[in-house]
Amino acid sequence: HRPFPLLTLIVSIGTSTVLITTIAMPELSWRQRKISYLHRHGSPFVSHDGAAEAPDPSRGGTILKRGSAQRKILVVKEITEDIRDRLRRNFMFVSLDDETISALVLQFEMVEYEPGETIIEQGRAGKDEPMYYYMLIDGECDVIKDGKKLPGIFGTLEPGSQFGEQSILFDESKRGATIIASKASAKSNKIVLYQLDGATFRKMMDLKELKKLQTRIKDVIKVFDTLSGVDTKIAGTGTIIRPYEPSRRWLASSWRGTILQYIWPTVLGMMAFTGFFGLVVEITGPNDVGQGIDVEDIATGSMLYHLELISEWWWKLQLLTTFVSTFFLTAAFKFWNRFYWTTRAIQGRFNDISLLVACTSARGEDRKLTPAAIQCLDDIARIQRLLHTLYWSSVVKRFSAFHSQEGISYLLSFNLINLDEYDSLIEATSSGFGGHNAAMMWLTSRIWLAKKNGEIEADNAAMQTIFDKITHLRALMARIPDMYDGRMPLAYVHFVNMLVMTLIMLSPFSLFAVLYYWAVPAVGVLTLFYGGIFTLSLMFLDPVDNDAQHQQYAESAGFDVGVLIREVNAGSVRYSKCAALLPKNYLIGPLKEDS
Repeated sequence: HRPFPLLTLIVSIGTSTVLITTIAMPELSWRQRKISYLHRHGSPFVSHDGAAEAPDPSRGGTILKRGSAQRKILVVKEITEDIRDRLRRNFMFVSLDDETISALVLQFEMVEYEPGETIIEQGRAGKDEPMYYYMLIDGECDVIKDGKKLPGIFGTLEPGSQFGEQSILFDESKRGATIIASKASAKSNKIVLYQLDGATFRKMMDLKELKKLQTRIKDVIKVFDTLSGVDTKIAGTGTIIRPYEPSRRWLASSWRGTILQYIWPTVLGMMAFTGFFGLVVEITGPNDVGQGIDVEDIATGSMLYHLELISEWWWKLQLLTTFVSTFFLTAAFKFWNRFYWTTRAIQGRFNDISLLVACTSARGEDRKLTPAAIQCLDDIARIQRLLHTLYWSSVVKRFSAFHSQEGISYLLSFNLINLDEYDSLIEATSSGFGGHNAAMMWLTSRIWLAKKNGEIEADNAAMQTIFDKITHLRALMARIPDMYDGRMPLAYVHFVNMLVMTLIMLSPFSLFAVLYYWAVPAVGVLTLFYGGIFTLSLMFLDPVDNDAQHQQYAESAGFDVGVLIREVNAGSVRYSKCAALLPKNYLIGPLKEDS
């Protein structure tokens, strides 16, 4: 009945357990001991005020030890759940089961950076330098490509953003961009991230699944680079189409973006064929070819006789082809012009919505925008950017990868959508409704909700105007695919193609009998103009380079859709910023005397 012997026994057993654990642990690797510890204690993460170890020289920043207080552990567990949710929605981790996801979460480490510190640097890393996948928790980072910060939302990473997928997915030492810690967290005055070692990730992935991921993500990265401005269609200009200078000398010396750039292989090919045909005629035919003899003196049935017949018929065909092809070019340019102004009208409706919502946003007694109104404007701007991006990704075939699960996950990794929106987009795309249609509904619903919550103070007439703009925007967006479907009947295009090809292919036979070897440059000129007219017409009929033939050109007559998207991204916040700067005398209602 005495408690002391029992207490002594309990202490002895506990001490023996600790000694056995201490002796056995050195037999395990550092990582195994860490995992064992994490499984027993629940989380590898620490609070911002945990004790700091020495910085890791291989990657900069500071790795933190685990905090000891139970309060800190509870906060960290909430963060691990958020990371687990984000990993489940990330394209790289979708195929992994819950057990593997949980094991991966345990491999993350917290690191902190000072503002101005480089997290990863563009270019090739050191041979033994580890590659990491990062998740930004607190603070902001800048994305630098070739010494320049990417424009708009693509150049700033906010909490929840993820980066470094390429490094751990492809096991490459080359990094595509520089990430610099820019804005510190208000909590710790530092930029806080969680990082995952790439070697650990690849060990836990099935090799076949890894190969599939690598193929799919390359398409998504290519689209993202185009939309963000990294890989522009027209290098160095930032314009939707290639501009020109009104100078004859400048135009005569231009090459890129001109019809010469696309038609020259055909021109050279026809000139070479004409020269070869001339040699054949000269060797096997009469010696008086091209000497200007009368038709009556040509022997019936001879080669020269047949060439003269072809030449006579060819001149008549040229008149018909000239009329039809020039009319076809005019019709194609009208289509291109209508398409261009429709895209600008879509931009205009986005700007109209931003202007009207910003103008009617709620203000407090100090005449400043209320916090709820500011949040509303931010939400509407973000949804507009998402809607515009998803829309053009549905129109432009080479951007269709953005509507895949990998593409939507990429949007989530850059914090362009939240977790609920991710789930909604996945369901909308898998059901065939279209992600852009879902975003259109979000925009309309968010504005209506803002009216109900008092975040905007528009009367019924103003709300009607806003919704008219939204429905007009929807109609304009629906017009673009309809324009593509009805751009030109197949029979018409096929007929013009037959005329042009027949004229070009017969030109060596018809001109050699008259011009002799001067037919070689003459055929080249004819091919350039007639072939150029038809090629240019087809380019005008494909303003966004959806046809496979035009996708191979570095620069065609098509639009740089990435510029359209970046312009709307910039315009989405233009009027909300101006609303915050509105002079007081333009605001309704007098100030109170004590304000």
